[in-house]
Amino acid sequence: MSISEAYASSDADNWKEAVQSELDSILSNGTWELTERPYGCKPVGYIDVINEVKSFLSTKFDMKDLGEADVILNIKLIKDESGITLSQTYCVEKVLSRFGSKPSPTPYDPSVTLKKNKRIGVNQLKYSQIIGSLMYLASATRPDISFAVSKLSRFMSNPGHPAVLEGYSDANWISDDELYATSGYVFMLGGGAVSWRSCKQTILTRSTMEAELAALDTASVEADWLRELLMDLPVVEKPIPAILMNRDNRTRDCQSEQ
Repeated sequence: MSISEAYASSDADNWKEAVQSELDSILSNGTWELTERPYGCKPVGYIDVINEVKSFLSTKFDMKDLGEADVILNIKLIKDESGITLSQTYCVEKVLSRFGSKPSPTPYDPSVTLKKNKRIGVNQLKYSQIIGSLMYLASATRPDISFAVSKLSRFMSNPGHPAVLEGYSDANWISDDELYATSGYVFMLGGGAVSWRSCKQTILTRSTMEAELAALDTASVEADWLRELLMDLPVVEKPIPAILMNRDNRTRDCQSEQ
């Protein structure tokens, strides 16, 4: 909105009062000194100043006018009536795609204890690139990941996979003419599968939720055995963190909430 449009609107009095208040503040602080306009000169708008600067720079550097800014330094500018919003969704998606990662609902799991890697490390250059990309996000528009990035950046000299045991459990309930559901689980350690199984359940379940619970019970027995095995291995650092079990059943979640 230009000054002429503001003065012609229904809020003209408020605009005039705001302008006068700003002028009084500028004069009292000695920010500017008002003088009479020299003869033969005319006021220059900020658009004219910008065009003049662009013309000058184009004579010194090879440059191209791309029009109104949309993305600056991987920060997207979203303009609407309320103002300008900064967003780095595009940058986040690019980082995930570049390093083959997937979104996470939480930036850091406090139950995971990170220690210095004393074994063979992973690709240090790639790890440093990931941390660098995340640091830029954390310092620009994502303060919520600052703690996680700071924590991970302490292990850049010899990064490695944490020895965290993670399990996945699922069941298909009843299919075709079968009366018993099929259970399945797989356990991952250090990024690789160490134990897996798929078998028919020995009990008759009446719903998907019961089939999922039966599969989870079978997987928990294997999880206990794997935990005891890790306790006996001297190469595994102690204490062993809690085993994370993942299951895919919204019905079970609703039942738990009730």
